[in-house]
Amino acid sequence: MKIEIDKLPNIIQIVFRAEPSDKFYSNCMWGVVNFDLAHRIMSACTDCGNCAYRWPEKGKEFLELMRTVSVGYLVEKISSLEFDYERTVLEVLDYFDKYDNENYSKAVSFFEAINGKFVTRKFDFYDVIDEYDDEGLFADLDIDSFICYDYPNRAITFARLFVEYIQPRI
Repeated sequence: MKIEIDKLPNIIQIVFRAEPSDKFYSNCMWGVVNFDLAHRIMSACTDCGNCAYRWPEKGKEFLELMRTVSVGYLVEKISSLEFDYERTVLEVLDYFDKYDNENYSKAVSFFEAINGKFVTRKFDFYDVIDEYDDEGLFADLDIDSFICYDYPNRAITFARLFVEYIQPRI
């Protein structure tokens, strides 16, 4: 096993603490962001969550890259897409509203009754429909076409905070 010990001169550390007047105050109040210049790693420990990513050796100089990343690019690197129950339900209801209006109120009642309490993953969504759709409301629908994904809100919050407040300090 090879072990290297780096001394702090290769790391830039930015510490932030939100003030009550900051617009994101209740979402992400503190954090430490490290930029490992030797290994091209950005890591963060925040109350929005912890994240890290190592950029490949090719491309822009590391700090220049960090000064120019967008919210979307950063969130793709530090997080993973997750099943979005609320948006998926809205897509299904939108379908009923536009193409099967006579069953729209039944679809609304169906989702109000299950209230998302069983659903955290795409497969849970399928299971709930299979188990509770007694009227065959969804029988002829291609459920996959309604499934939505998004990044976790905390990762998006950190990426926005990074671009708006951390980037100008790099």
